[in-house]
Amino acid sequence: MTESMLTALPVGDLAASFTAIQVRNLDAFAAAARAGSESLSALVSRQSDILQTTLRSALARTETVPADSAARIAQPFDALKTAVLENTANMNVLSQMLAESNAKIATILQDRLLAALEETKAALQRATPASGAA
Repeated sequence: MTESMLTALPVGDLAASFTAIQVRNLDAFAAAARAGSESLSALVSRQSDILQTTLRSALARTETVPADSAARIAQPFDALKTAVLENTANMNVLSQMLAESNAKIATILQDRLLAALEETKAALQRATPASGAA
């Protein structure tokens, strides 16, 4: 767009269009922030549940001591193996929650960006004289 075309634009209408676009942009950022906050809350809640379950599980494994010496040797190794597998599964759940949250936030922002581009293009097209007009 040339400078002479910009000076010919109806400034009031264009400014109102750009202001409305920016308001919608801010609304999208607020929605993305809300989505992030909600997902963080869910993530922290899930981590708390995992910690409580892990502690209960660890305590339950140490309550009984096998009489057999081979079982006494195997018990801590089996408990550690179980804990590693459970913690890996829990981390996978948390990772999935985080990935879903990030995807939701990215979608909100991407959708708004694409809409803002179309809205800006339309506002400029409305404000610019037709190509054939002199």
